[in-house]
Amino acid sequence: MQEITQQIQAVLRKVSKIPFDTLGEDAHVLMTTLNATVARLDTTLARTDKAVLPEVRDALRELRQTIEALRGATSPDAPLQQDLRQTLQGLGDAARALRTLADTVESQPESLLRGRRESN
Repeated sequence: MQEITQQIQAVLRKVSKIPFDTLGEDAHVLMTTLNATVARLDTTLARTDKAVLPEVRDALRELRQTIEALRGATSPDAPLQQDLRQTLQGLGDAARALRTLADTVESQPESLLRGRRESN
């Protein structure tokens, strides 16, 4: 019983260390930096060989569209972010339930066979 409790607690500690709240912010910073880099590259390429320029501009246009789509998907009000928040809330609820179960099993190991004691 104690080994199961320790394993559950170890998993919960690992899950609690994942920086979920900063992942969206990091993605947003990355997209902003990438968009600025593409803008600078676009400016530089505007001064280059006219034969290559149409193909490069098309590629940059497609890249910008991709960046904007990604930015929309990672914005705070995007469905992906909302689903992630709901998932994290569910994980938090599950972690709390596992902690409660681990505490109960640790203090009342017989509860696995007989059920939880009634509290008065």
